[in-house]
Amino acid sequence: MIIMQISCDAKEKMEKKINPFRSSLKDYLYSYFQFMQGLGYKYGTNLSLLKNFDRFLVREGINSLCEINRAFILSWINHHSYLSPFTKTLLLSQVRSFFKYLQRVEVITFNPAQGIIPPKVKKYSPYIYTVEQILRILGEARNMHRNHPYENLTHYTIIYLLYALGLRISEALNIRLKDINLEERTIFIYKGKFGKERLIPFSEKVKQKLEEFLMRRGKKYPPQSQEEPLFMSRYRKAYSKLTIEAHFRALTCNLGLRVKGKNPPRLHDFRHSFAVHRLYKWYQEEKDVLNKLPLLSIYMGHVDIESTQVYLTISNALLKEANKRFQEKFGDIKLGKIKR
Repeated sequence: MIIMQISCDAKEKMEKKINPFRSSLKDYLYSYFQFMQGLGYKYGTNLSLLKNFDRFLVREGINSLCEINRAFILSWINHHSYLSPFTKTLLLSQVRSFFKYLQRVEVITFNPAQGIIPPKVKKYSPYIYTVEQILRILGEARNMHRNHPYENLTHYTIIYLLYALGLRISEALNIRLKDINLEERTIFIYKGKFGKERLIPFSEKVKQKLEEFLMRRGKKYPPQSQEEPLFMSRYRKAYSKLTIEAHFRALTCNLGLRVKGKNPPRLHDFRHSFAVHRLYKWYQEEKDVLNKLPLLSIYMGHVDIESTQVYLTISNALLKEANKRFQEKFGDIKLGKIKR
């Protein structure tokens, strides 16, 4: 294995910034981290995965790249017996990418993570909410904590926007005050997935919900800048995803929606439900659904129509509506028996 020294100048520049890694490979890890950031990747979750690997290197007393082989990486993955196959796959993917980077910059000649088969991941079936369930969830969110009415309204408004506008949770939490135009009834999404930006129109009802929240927010946290996040914590920072997810888990438990042995409802499933309900409504209105898909794709901020189709999970109601339209159009056709 060929190992090249990182230049003294490069090391000095690295040390001037805060290096979050502590192992013998900290400079390599930080160099990779900066490289990926430079390419425009959002590195919150991935940084956590790299730091996990870094801690394991310290724990096992690894002093150089030469000590890392296939068996070591497998022991690191298997060390996390409590993690789901999906999370283990993320760990493996991240460390494989790290060693691939070291190959490209000619620090190593062989990727020790190459060829390792990731754990089999069970495909997640999205939880498609019924309209009744959504109303129950919103009602519970509005009244969950009697002594914290503003927090209740914050959770309520976030969930409402996730469903009404089909937003990703990260997009909702990244909305700034200046991104909302009540007069034009639009919200500018500037931190979408893959860095895509888009302008989302909304209805009069959504406008009323936003006006109510903005009025209450103005009294609780008078705006100091239009750059402030719409949903702000008491520390005047963007509302935490972990906070809203913890609240949502408690909320759905209260409503009896989390059944053991079944996929639990998630915040992201409001986006799935938005797409499915929109499709169902088009069927009811006898619209040409295939011609409408590009509009839905643009609205949801997808790169292509194939990405939108992921959300169009067929629900029972949708199947019934499609069958109804088929019967209306072809119900009088008699099908003969097929001769064998």
